[in-house]
Amino acid sequence: MSASTPAATKPKITLPSSFTVTEGIDVTDHQLTECAALFSAHYGVWGAGVGGGLRPGTRVRMNAAKLRTQCLANPTHSALAACHTPDGLLVGHAFATVWEFADPLHPTTTRKVGWVTQLVVHKLVRRHYIATHLLQQLKASATFAGVTVIGLASSHPAACAAAAKFAHTGVDTLDTQFIADYARSVLGAAPVGYIRSAELRGSLFGKGGGDSVSAPGDGVVSSVFTDFYVDHDEPLAVLRAFRDKRKGEGEGAGWQLGELLDGHEFLLLAPVEVEIL
Repeated sequence: MSASTPAATKPKITLPSSFTVTEGIDVTDHQLTECAALFSAHYGVWGAGVGGGLRPGTRVRMNAAKLRTQCLANPTHSALAACHTPDGLLVGHAFATVWEFADPLHPTTTRKVGWVTQLVVHKLVRRHYIATHLLQQLKASATFAGVTVIGLASSHPAACAAAAKFAHTGVDTLDTQFIADYARSVLGAAPVGYIRSAELRGSLFGKGGGDSVSAPGDGVVSSVFTDFYVDHDEPLAVLRAFRDKRKGEGEGAGWQLGELLDGHEFLLLAPVEVEIL
């Protein structure tokens, strides 16, 4: 009879943690290196359909230089929210960029969107509302002054839920007509290349303007095709749990953004009331 192998123990992470926000022009190389390491270890793995020599099942990785290009291309209009444990370990971060766009319903009016370009939380401290608190920290950033719309493209329902809470709503009560009305104007004015070139997909948008709907009956409501083939197993498991929890709550209750296809990300936009201090 062989001796049993002791069960592996998960490393412990000390909570509560502290939250900080840094304006884009003040973000240091050390912070970028720290965030790149967190992203590479905890964001996700590549899924089927990925090309460019990448292999499904391997981790999605990013170095500090690429992170600066994607998330801090416009440092004077960007911000970084971070969460550290008391012993200094980074366990979550959120990059965001703001830009102005013409209000499609009021042509003489310009609005300001705060777009979450990256949101990552260490896998051992998820479900502790860290993502929600990270986005709330952005409200203290001078960069976010005057923001009247929050937006993000993400394959993860938890990221969408955190963004909805920023706008004092939920993913089960989103105003999808707002998304339909504003998506083209917001994305079309984006200074971030992959956002500006993303193709709108879903029943909210119809055809035209270079966008396209997904196949009839696929259940896609509000998504963008970003050609980003990250594996969806974990996000879809979270989405199933969300839907199961809300079964029986009646029509209109539950997930408002529809299904998620490979190479796509959910698209969320929500109006934000300007807070006057």
